[in-house]
Amino acid sequence: WLMPDVEALATGAMTGQRVAAIAELTGVSEAIVIGRLQKIGLIPWNSLLNKRIPSVKEAFRMWS
Repeated sequence: WLMPDVEALATGAMTGQRVAAIAELTGVSEAIVIGRLQKIGLIPWNSLLNKRIPSVKEAFRMWS
C-alpha cells in the first residue's frame, strides 16, 4: 500500500541507481522499494542491493 504500482516502474535490470530513482519518484525510502521488489520476486532476498538498507545496529549506536 506504500507503493501501489512498483511493478510498472521496475522493468529491466535493477541497480542501485534505479532503486534510488524509484524511491524518489514514489516518495518512499530505498529500503521500502527493495523490500517490495523482493516480495514480488523481482530481486532475490540475498541481493547486493540489501547493502543500501541501513542496519539496526547503526540506529542503536545513534541512540547511545
